[in-house]
Amino acid sequence: MPTQVIGNEKMPWTDERVELLKKLWTEGHSASQIAARLGMGVTRNAVIGKVHRLNLSGRVTQPRSTEPRAPRKTREPSHPGRPAGAPSMPSTGNAVLKTFVRVEPVQRRRHQIQPIKA
Repeated sequence: MPTQVIGNEKMPWTDERVELLKKLWTEGHSASQIAARLGMGVTRNAVIGKVHRLNLSGRVTQPRSTEPRAPRKTREPSHPGRPAGAPSMPSTGNAVLKTFVRVEPVQRRRHQIQPIKA
């Protein structure tokens, strides 16, 4: 009979515990719920490991609701002047940035150099 080490104690996977694991797994219980039901220090990871070693298929998921979902509300665009799907800023190269940055020429003053009088 295979055993699992928990701390210094060993927890055997008895046939009854394996059958309970299989039953709860096929009913759709989570690994945490199954671990709590099995007790004796069984962890969620121990349950997941055993499920994989037993090659149990994925659980049957229950539909959350039988009612159809309400249609999504349409959102106003965050930038009305830009077409939908267009990037807010170009993403490649410095040349692209030049179209967004206005560079004004700098007026430089010519200083006259005065000699130092001694």
